[in-house]
Amino acid sequence: MKQYSFKIFQFFLFVGILASVSSCREDISEIGDLTAPTNLNVVANVSDDGSGIVNFSATADDAMIYHFFFGTGSNETPTISSNGTIQQIYRSSGEYDVKVIAYGPGGVGSNAFVNINVEVVYEIPADLLQALTGGSSREWRWYKEVPGHLGVGPLADDAGLPVGEPIWYQAQAFEKEADGCLYTDIMTFTQEGNKVSLLLDNMGSSFFNRGEVNEALGQSAPEDDSCFDFDAGPSKSVGFFQSESGLENTTDISFLIGSNGFLSYYLGSSTYEILSYNEDQMDIRVIQTDDAGAQFAWYQKMIAVDADTGGGGPDIEYELVWEDDFLFNGPPSSSRWSFDIGTGNNGWGNGESQYYTDRTDNTFIENGILNIVAKREPFANSQFTSGRI
Repeated sequence: MKQYSFKIFQFFLFVGILASVSSCREDISEIGDLTAPTNLNVVANVSDDGSGIVNFSATADDAMIYHFFFGTGSNETPTISSNGTIQQIYRSSGEYDVKVIAYGPGGVGSNAFVNINVEVVYEIPADLLQALTGGSSREWRWYKEVPGHLGVGPLADDAGLPVGEPIWYQAQAFEKEADGCLYTDIMTFTQEGNKVSLLLDNMGSSFFNRGEVNEALGQSAPEDDSCFDFDAGPSKSVGFFQSESGLENTTDISFLIGSNGFLSYYLGSSTYEILSYNEDQMDIRVIQTDDAGAQFAWYQKMIAVDADTGGGGPDIEYELVWEDDFLFNGPPSSSRWSFDIGTGNNGWGNGESQYYTDRTDNTFIENGILNIVAKREPFANSQFTSGRI
């Protein structure tokens, strides 16, 4: 891994203060001293696996926030980091001039420049690219209809071997519906030439793991994972590379979402491993390191929006095996139904008080409806009757 490190002490004032002479001194005291950050140091670690991934780390005295310009275009907008660390994915091999601005109190900034060389050699499999983007742009969502669409487990077992299953917890179908924001997320993968990007439409609110709330939002951790107002930002680049997890049940393909992006559920990580995929579905694994330093392996099941039919599930064909439309009035057909009679063993194993009969007083068909009627009446040493078929 190549490492680039530069210290530059240039600084400038970019905020103009418009106020009357009488009030100027008071306004400045409210925003703090106009002090430019000093000792700005930027380190760039360029991954040597051909993925185009670069990890940046910037530090400075008196810095409150950092703006990164990755040298990818003349009209590039800054990517903001509160702690000075960020990952970026470069799509093409080449030399890039990276600019970092550290801002201090009152909006005074110091800048530094880093020149890096990046080599990109990894190629995403064609069928995966087609599945994700549909050849241009494709929307994805949570596969909420199936159990285990969200789960968690350990990174490794007691012997130190990697674990690739959510053995601690698996969400039931639609379990997070009441939380209000997770299932409404739409994730759009877009292909432009050899570049892939991701746009997360979170409707202005994201589902946060409770262990990430303090670090990411500066708020006290809630008792449970919760929805918080959050700006997911514009499209972010996606870079693919070969996994090194050591799992058996994996495609050995991972991807990194640039600019600290994430896939719907905020876990403080931007790196995802694809365990399996087909033309409409994708199972992924992401490693979380929470505020306390504990690590967990989370699992997410996603499905393409255009794979849905009707009420929102994959197109499944069913074969009718048996039916009864109750077309005739009277008792149920003896060729299709049989009666349980009596009180069974210990009330049919449930301590039931009723006596089950085969009388039409308790069980009958009328106007296409099967009726089972419980009655309070003395019958065969019981005080209630009903039907059981």
